[in-house]
Amino acid sequence: MKHYKIIFLMLSCLLLFVTISWGQEARIKPGDALQIYVHQQEELCQTVIVKDNGTIEYPLLYGIPVDGITITELQQLLNTQISKYFGQATMVAIRIAPVYPIHVEVIGQVVRPGLHTVLNTTSLLGIIGMVGGVAPGAQLSQVKIIRKENGKSIEHICDVTGVIMKGDLTMLPLLKDEDVIFIPGNPETATIKVLGGVMRPGTFEINFQTNLLDVLFLAGGPTRNAKLKEIRIISDADENVKQVKIDVNEIINKNNINLLPVINPGDIIYIPERTITWMSFVNWMRDLTVFATLFYLISQSNNR
Repeated sequence: MKHYKIIFLMLSCLLLFVTISWGQEARIKPGDALQIYVHQQEELCQTVIVKDNGTIEYPLLYGIPVDGITITELQQLLNTQISKYFGQATMVAIRIAPVYPIHVEVIGQVVRPGLHTVLNTTSLLGIIGMVGGVAPGAQLSQVKIIRKENGKSIEHICDVTGVIMKGDLTMLPLLKDEDVIFIPGNPETATIKVLGGVMRPGTFEINFQTNLLDVLFLAGGPTRNAKLKEIRIISDADENVKQVKIDVNEIINKNNINLLPVINPGDIIYIPERTITWMSFVNWMRDLTVFATLFYLISQSNNR
């Protein structure tokens, strides 16, 4: 048992020596995570984060600013406080932790809203995945990060959709302790309407980044008389109602699916139909001829 205590004491001294040597150059700043070890005082062994006002939530250092001082100076300050309350100094080791847990709250149009504990290296897209993704109607272009800065709540708007489209995920911000992530949206606008020349016209739910071709198949595909060169999309995604005319045949012939427009929740897709086609006219004439022939035969039979 004594051997374990000696080894533990040697490791603690080594940690203290390394921390002091490195801490002479590093100064504590807001946002740093401090790992504090106090020998034989388990309740004082904690990881705390330096707030914007420079203080930390630590039993013996409440209200005392620690930003701007070195790790060595903080260890001396903590030892002074320990001596004041416990009657004698003890071994103290402090270091700035590169990775540490933080608490963030996710609200709005997500599958599992609530308070979550994640690592400080977690990105905005990472926390969205951890809460099960977004719910129908979520507006990822208007995600809000509500963050406490200098005692005030500041809102930062992040266009997650734009970042994903550009393919540069490094543009997404890292999270900070006590962040609140709000994902706006309206569940009632998570649907679209498909009218006209499709097999199953009606209202449909769509997922994120659904394109026009996906919607056509969702509605059972186009009818024989559908005018795929004159599809109209009526949208109010930008708060201004606009109508776009799309030639699906031309896009398919170019073999470039990226030209297909993305359908937004609330859009109305109208596929016009031909009123009379040559095939329908031929079928109509065939049916008329059969009817006329039957009528003639019946008339001749009655005359006999």
